[in-house]
Amino acid sequence: GVKVPKLTDLTFEGVTDTTISLRWSPLDTTVVRGYKITVVAAGESIPIFEDMVTPTTGQYTVYGLEPGIDYDISVTTVTEHGESEPTTFTQQTCKISCLCIDFSDFSAYLTDFLSKSSVCYINYNFYHL
Repeated sequence: GVKVPKLTDLTFEGVTDTTISLRWSPLDTTVVRGYKITVVAAGESIPIFEDMVTPTTGQYTVYGLEPGIDYDISVTTVTEHGESEPTTFTQQTCKISCLCIDFSDFSAYLTDFLSKSSVCYINYNFYHL
């Protein structure tokens, strides 16, 4: 059979509490029909999400994920001869999207919040209750 080339430079580009973005270099070959993106919650076997993108696509964002969960994300090259081995990485979504605080206890909230948010790009909004 024909060996189907797999992606070698899949990288993780960004994360929020509900999205993960990926980037790769599209393979320079006419046999590629597209790329299949598959998302599985870590430890599960059934994909929660699958999508197919065009051969020239090199960037993708997965939406609608749950906060604070590890996801295994795979990109597979699809050609007329079949599919490649998947290129996979695992990424965790952020734990927090918004912080609702009582200003009378601001410092305790902030300390707790910052201790949980070391890896994420956090967008937090302060609501004055």
